[in-house]
Amino acid sequence: MPRKIKDFKKCVYLIELKNYHKKYVGSTIRWLYRKTIHLRKLKIGTCHNKYLQRAVNKYGYENLVIKELEFCETYEKLRLMEQKWIDIL
Repeated sequence: MPRKIKDFKKCVYLIELKNYHKKYVGSTIRWLYRKTIHLRKLKIGTCHNKYLQRAVNKYGYENLVIKELEFCETYEKLRLMEQKWIDIL
C-alpha cells in the first residue's frame, strides 16, 4: 500500500490519554515514522519521556490517542506552530 504524501510532511502532533489531564505536544519532519516510533516505544515501555511512559503504564496503552494537529511547509513554521499548540493546550 503506497504511503500518503502527508505522511512525510512536517507535523505538529498531540499525544494524550483518555481521562488523563496532561498532554504531550511534539513536532517532527517525518510524521509517519515518528508516530510509529512513539507507539512502538510506549507499547513496550521504552519511551524517552518518562512522564508519558508512566501515564501509559498507569492508564493503559489502549487509552492512548495520537493525532496530528497541523502540517507545516517549512521547518521555521513547524517550530512556531509547535509553540503555539503548547501555549493553547
